[in-house]
Amino acid sequence: MEIFFGAFTSEWEQRRAALLHELSLGGKRRSAEEEMRRRLKARAELGGSVGGGSGSQPKMQRAAARPIFAAETRAADASRPIEARLAAVALGSQPAVVKMASYGAGARVGAMLNYVSRGGELAVENENGERISSREDLARLRGDWNHLFQN
Repeated sequence: MEIFFGAFTSEWEQRRAALLHELSLGGKRRSAEEEMRRRLKARAELGGSVGGGSGSQPKMQRAAARPIFAAETRAADASRPIEARLAAVALGSQPAVVKMASYGAGARVGAMLNYVSRGGELAVENENGERISSREDLARLRGDWNHLFQN
């Protein structure tokens, strides 16, 4: 029995039909690794570059051959104090978004904001990016959100 693979509309149907046909004939299915090796070998024999890069060495071997960090970089990092390294990390960090929920009909919003801002050390912003720095701002925010705390 011969199968016309073009009768199937999608590629996976064609592959499935080819596999089932091959298995019905008693043929052994090649593993994906064997298939990839065969294709890469054929491509290399035709003169194509194996990794897509220029040169005779595959990309993985070139990357593994050179060290990731130079010894000078490691020595410089070790000589800096931990505070300086953490400050450098913090300067490049993204702002945190904290979702706040209150079950005291909004009465605990002030205490929660105080906790989140670490007693005023960190800047707290609302959903519009406006900074909350005074009790008046907090009261206005609580008034805006009051309907959400009525559940």
